[in-house]
Amino acid sequence: MKENIEFGEEFIVEEIAEHIDPKDEYAALFSKDKRILYLSRNLRENNFLFTSFPEIKRSNKSMEIHSLEVEGNDTHYRILTKKIVLPDNEYTLNIAVNIDDLKSIQKQLIFWLLIIMPLIGLPFILWSRFFALKISKPIEIISNKAKKITINELSQNIKIPPSYQELKELADSFNEMISKLDKSISEIKRFTSDASHELRTPLSILKGQIQLMLREKKTLPNRIRKIFEEELDEVNYMERIIDNLLLLSRYDSKKIKIENEIVDLSDLVIEQCERMKDIANKKRVKIRLGLIDPVKIRGDKSYLAQMLSNLLDNSIKYNRRNGEVYVELKAMKEKNICILTIQDTGIGIPKTDLPFIFDRFYRVDKARSRKIMGSGLGLSIVKMIVELHKGKITVKSKENEGTTIILNFPLALF
Repeated sequence: MKENIEFGEEFIVEEIAEHIDPKDEYAALFSKDKRILYLSRNLRENNFLFTSFPEIKRSNKSMEIHSLEVEGNDTHYRILTKKIVLPDNEYTLNIAVNIDDLKSIQKQLIFWLLIIMPLIGLPFILWSRFFALKISKPIEIISNKAKKITINELSQNIKIPPSYQELKELADSFNEMISKLDKSISEIKRFTSDASHELRTPLSILKGQIQLMLREKKTLPNRIRKIFEEELDEVNYMERIIDNLLLLSRYDSKKIKIENEIVDLSDLVIEQCERMKDIANKKRVKIRLGLIDPVKIRGDKSYLAQMLSNLLDNSIKYNRRNGEVYVELKAMKEKNICILTIQDTGIGIPKTDLPFIFDRFYRVDKARSRKIMGSGLGLSIVKMIVELHKGKITVKSKENEGTTIILNFPLALF
C-alpha cells in the first residue's frame, strides 16, 4: 500500500485481492472515514462474519490481535486489525482466519492429556514401580546384610531367595570374600593371642631376674643399677602391652566376661582421682573434682577402674605444665543415664586424627615420643569397656586447647 498509493486506491485493492486466499482468509479494508474499500469474496458471501467484525477502534495501538466466536454456527476466528498510516490517508485492515481446526486439535490434545495419558500412564507407572522393586529387592537384601557385617560379625552369609537367582552369583562372590576375610582375621586374632601368651613367660622371667639384681644394693654399682631400673621400666611397659592385647583378643573372641554387680560409680571416680594425684603432681597437673552426683550402675568394678585410670592417665600425660583435669559426674534420672565428663587443658587432638583415636596402636603424630610412654591401646580398651557396659563415649577436642571425654551409662535399676 505504501509503495503503490500513488497509483490510487483501486490499484491497491487489486494488489490486496491477489494476496488473499478466498478459501482460508477473510479480509476487509476500511478508510479513515469508514468507507469499505475492499471485501474478500467469502466475506461478501458470509455477511454474518462481516457484521461480527468489531468496530474500528480509535486507539494508539497500531496492531491488535483478538478472537471472535460467531454465534449460531459455533465458528471461531482469529482476527488481526492493523492501522496503516499513509501521508494522505489512514486505513484499517482486518484479516481473519478460521481456527476451528486448531480448536479441534486443542480438544484432542486435552483429551489425550487428561484421559488417555492417565489411563495408559498410571498402569505403566505401577508396572514400572513393581518391576523396579523386584529388581532392587535382592540388592536391598545384600545391602542390609552388608551393613550388619562387622569385624566381629563375619560369619553371616547372604542368602538370595530362589526368585532372584540372577544375583546369586554376586551373593556367592560376596559370601566367599567374607569367608576369606573371616578366616584371615581369625588367624590374626589367634596369632595375637598365642604370641601374647608366649611372650608373658620370658617377660616374667626377665622381670624377676632384674628385680633380683636390684635387691643387691651393696654389690651393684650405681651406674649398673640405673641401667637395670630403666630395663625394668621397659619390661613393665611391654608387660602392660601384652596384657592389653590379651584383653582385646578375648573381647574379639567373645570370651571376655564381666561381673554384673552394683557399682558405686561416684565412689570409684573419687577413688581413681585420688590414686592418680601423685602422678599428676609430678607433671604439675591439678585434678579438680566438680559436681559428683551419687550414681550406681551395673557392671564390673575392676574394668570400670581400668577405664577411669586410662582416661585420667591420658589427660595427665598429654596435658601442659600447670594444666588441669576437670572431672564431673551427673545423674540424669529422667533419662535413666549418668554422664561422666573428663576435661583437660592439654595439647588437644587434630581434627584429622579424631576419627581414628579408638583404633588399636593409633597415636597422634605429635604424641609419638618415647618421653610419653604409650602403646596406642589405652583408648581402644576404654571403648571396649564402655561397650561392655552398654554405654557411649564421645570425644571433643581442639588442637592446643584441650580434650573433653564424655561418657554415659545406664543407671542401675533396683
